[in-house]
Amino acid sequence: MPASLYSSEYNTQINYYFIEENDSIKFVYCVDSIMPTSKFYIERPLRRFIVINKDKLIVCYHSENYLVMNNESEIIDTLKNNLKIGDNSNVGINSFYYQFPIQCKNGEYIIYTEFNEYKDVVFNWDYRKEKYSLPPISEIKITADDISFNKSFGEYPEKYRSEKGMFMSMFFTSINKNNEVFLSFYEIDSFYVAKSDKPTLKFPFKSKLKTSPFYFPDSIDIHDPYNRSLITSENIGYTYNFFDSYREQYYIVVNHTQKYENEDGTLNDLSQRPWSIIVINKDFKQVDEIAMPKHLNKHKIFIIPEGIAVSDYSLSSEEETVFVVLKMKKYE
Repeated sequence: MPASLYSSEYNTQINYYFIEENDSIKFVYCVDSIMPTSKFYIERPLRRFIVINKDKLIVCYHSENYLVMNNESEIIDTLKNNLKIGDNSNVGINSFYYQFPIQCKNGEYIIYTEFNEYKDVVFNWDYRKEKYSLPPISEIKITADDISFNKSFGEYPEKYRSEKGMFMSMFFTSINKNNEVFLSFYEIDSFYVAKSDKPTLKFPFKSKLKTSPFYFPDSIDIHDPYNRSLITSENIGYTYNFFDSYREQYYIVVNHTQKYENEDGTLNDLSQRPWSIIVINKDFKQVDEIAMPKHLNKHKIFIIPEGIAVSDYSLSSEEETVFVVLKMKKYE
């Protein structure tokens, strides 16, 4: 998925995205822009990847080996895979979620990401209590020779461990200039700020359109696709969040409610739900909520010096994606 995040290595915003091609994937890395700074051509099928910087990408194909690729798309090295928790080596990085590379000394990197222990997932209370008692953020260390698990930090909200649980357990992240990870949750009117070796902090926020907590009946089968879409359409939900390193503030995307089934039986596309952006200032206080035109695509947002670049459905085609730039002020 596309990403817009602060890079401590370049001390500015970087954006990256994928372009599907016939037999490969073009990975585009941009510094201070949505125009390419460098491109990497990746073979299919891609199992995992780790974004390092404009010169280096780490990929994993068929085997468990992690291969170092330069910006000429050449494999220049292989890293020994020492990713394991205790004696369990059946683990891996969730590449298509969040990744925050932090440059260290001697060419080493720390990556904040989601680190999965592969096992059968049973969605019951006992499993959730165990899973969500663990920290959500994992620290991966990359040296010139290997890749390994370092430690974890942060915490999940108590509701994740409750008997009823979460309808949507997904959470979203960004990172600021202090290497603090900003976490927001689909159903919950608060965000967390987590830093390695520090207590996790909690702050309130809420969409002005949300009049009641996220609700789903106990009796409903939430694994049924129709029911899931129906409940999603009836509730306000928070998705992507971004740190704007130019204006030192945060944005949280709010999905509004939308009728799911029309009178004629046709179903609405929930990816096209109306949306807005909540603005959080550098002191972690909610300062604004901005309604967004429906023709703008909330799934393709990038932060640039001029403001927020958002893909425009009405101007784009299969051959070309067109972005509009929304100028943003700095909130105090």
